[in-house]
Amino acid sequence: MALAFSCSDPVNNIRPLLVEPKIQISEAQQHFTLVAATSPHTEMSASPALFRYTLLKMADWRKAYHKNLSVGSALIVPVKFEQEIYYKPSAESKTTIPISALTHLLFYKDKQKAMHLEVVTSLPGLDKSD
Repeated sequence: MALAFSCSDPVNNIRPLLVEPKIQISEAQQHFTLVAATSPHTEMSASPALFRYTLLKMADWRKAYHKNLSVGSALIVPVKFEQEIYYKPSAESKTTIPISALTHLLFYKDKQKAMHLEVVTSLPGLDKSD
């Protein structure tokens, strides 16, 4: 009885997944400078509810780190505001949290390799699923 075996090695036919290069800090700094130069920073242009959007944001590039997200590799950069504002989790709470402790810059690239920047603020105590 003769058995035919293929001479090909299935392990060598597996192609590695393309790994997207991580966003370089210098690249993110350039993008941030460009976006900051075109963003309004005046209190006159925003309603009181949007005041934090108009505050000058200062990125802490020394604490930047990469994170894998569904869109690919992202660069996370902590941010500080020129003027600190505070978040109070509830009306009964005696604790206030500086918004800069809850905020970071999120840099990522889309499928066309265009850079995007989002300012993300995570507010604790809003998850009512308990």
